[in-house]
Amino acid sequence: MGYSSDEQRRNNLLVGDERTELLETIREIVDKEVDRKLASASHDPHPEKPPPRHGLLKRLFALLRCCNRGSRAKNSSTNKFDRQ
Repeated sequence: MGYSSDEQRRNNLLVGDERTELLETIREIVDKEVDRKLASASHDPHPEKPPPRHGLLKRLFALLRCCNRGSRAKNSSTNKFDRQ
């Protein structure tokens, strides 16, 4: 019940043709999806948000530290007046 050499060749060619056709179909799908993504990206009036800036966070923390120091200074100066 084995295949003859000619039958095996035909079977191999058929399998190869089917795989090639499948790969071409996948390539077409991927190409269409890439084209769709590129078209939507070029017409998007609102591009993706930029990543957050760490500099802004640093300035905010510096401002909070500065305000915190100022409130400590007020508290210590108030205490000096209370002592007199």
